[in-house]
Amino acid sequence: MSGSVPAARVVDAVRVFVSRNESVRGLQGFSIDLHAGEVCALVGISGSGKSTLLNVIGGLEMLDSGYVEVNGARVSSLSRSDLARFRRETVATVFQEYNLLPMLTSLENVSLPGQLVSANVDEVYEASRRALDVLGMADLVDRYPGELSGGQRQRVAIARAIAGAGTAGKVILLADEPTGSLDTSATRDVMHAFREAARAGLAVLVATHDPEVVATADRVVAIRDGQNAQVPLLAGMTPR
Repeated sequence: MSGSVPAARVVDAVRVFVSRNESVRGLQGFSIDLHAGEVCALVGISGSGKSTLLNVIGGLEMLDSGYVEVNGARVSSLSRSDLARFRRETVATVFQEYNLLPMLTSLENVSLPGQLVSANVDEVYEASRRALDVLGMADLVDRYPGELSGGQRQRVAIARAIAGAGTAGKVILLADEPTGSLDTSATRDVMHAFREAARAGLAVLVATHDPEVVATADRVVAIRDGQNAQVPLLAGMTPR
């Protein structure tokens, strides 16, 4: 991947939060390149800056210095309307909260992002069913979020991001601790789905504490105190 143009690039990122007249640096000069076709695991302890990094790549937060480029566009230079389009059409995100609409079934939740950008409803529903099937949810497409366990809701949220990315032609998929509520079998289904998304051309960045995710990622990047750090050796992980 070293010779290819990155799908996303973060350079010398600094993000400062002010709380009670105290400045806290969420990112302190962090840099990373993400490439299409790759699943990259981002590791670090809680509070190290993982979620902040995903938010700035996804256009949900702006940097105080440094820059983010996704698909060749400098995110900080986008107008408000272009930034909204960027979030809708370029980046797929799996949040720690499921953010499912309670009045929609699993299939309807998963298909919603695709319907916002595609006129081909049949194609959107086919991609949504396929994503749910890969994640072991084929028998629960008609269930509402309130009828699902926490782990099942998480898989619906992941399917929504993957299906939406495919139907909208998105560039990058960001996932924040996507397997935290899942058992080993479900985690493997999720990683298989991320691998399929990468094969389809996405750059996939997964913030995680999960050794199973780390062990199956193409690349592992560590963050500590908002800075690039040496990748730690986790249980079940071999040196890279």
